[in-house]
Order: sequence, then C-alpha cells, then structure tokens
Amino acid sequence: RLMIPFKLFYATSSTPDIDRAAAWYKEKLEFEQLFRFDFPEFGTSIIHLGKHDFRIELIQQKDSVSCPIPQGTPPGHTNVQGLTQICFMVEDLDQLIADLEAKGVEKAWEKRENPAFGVDFQFFKDCDGRLLQFVQLRTDVVEQMKELVQKSGFHFSYQSV
Repeated sequence: RLMIPFKLFYATSSTPDIDRAAAWYKEKLEFEQLFRFDFPEFGTSIIHLGKHDFRIELIQQKDSVSCPIPQGTPPGHTNVQGLTQICFMVEDLDQLIADLEAKGVEKAWEKRENPAFGVDFQFFKDCDGRLLQFVQLRTDVVEQMKELVQKSGFHFSYQSV
C-alpha cells in the first residue's frame, strides 16, 4: 500500500520584525500577503505569504531570540543542525539572478552548476539573513523528475528552458 500523496505546503520563519520581513518578501520575491493574525495574549503575530502553490509563514514571537551560533554561508551553511535553507525551483535561473540583483538582494554564494545532481543553483539571503536557494533543473533531469512526481500522485508542471 502506498502512502497518501503529500507535498510541502509552507515553511515557517521566525523573525524579529514581521512587518519588515513581509514587506521584503512582497517587494523582492513578489509574494502576496494572504492573511495576518495577531494573538496579543500570546505575544504572537503570524503572516502567511503565497506565491503559486507555496506559502511562507512569518511569525514574530515576543521575547524570541536569535540562534546563538550564526549560520555559515555556503558551502559552510550546514554548520548549524536543523533546516538550513528554503529552496525554490525556477525555470530560468540566470533571469532570476539578474532580477534579484537589480532589487538589491544579497547573494550568499556565486552561481553553481552541479551536473551530478542535475541542477544549477544560486543562494541569496533574505532580510533576516536566512538562506534562500534557487534551483534550475538541467534538461536531462526534467524527465526523471516528471516520472518521480507523477508516481507520487501529483502533477509535474516544470517547463525546461
């Protein structure tokens, strides 16, 4: 028996300034604000931002603290255990890099090509210094990905460039 299909719905990022973070994602990555909830009794604010079929949940929690050990930059970004980045798949990595550079988004590493993994990728940082990775599938990998995703019960809609 196969497990029921599932896919990533959203990633959560705790931030010291939810309004600044929401504005950054809307301006730089063109996310749309879906909703905001404030829970003053808990000292918590939550904003969901969406783009295509993915969401980012921003949370500002009263008295939250930064990680005492700073995360390294690629390739040393896995120096702290836990989730290390949010990765987005794009159809034209070079165009995305040009767009984000024009918007002043900070690069965390230069563009890398990884034929062994079948991807090219680029790391940027958000306004809180969190890593965002953008990946473009290489043409030879697209068909393999389509097969894997379709076996999972989801529709694969990536267009190679």
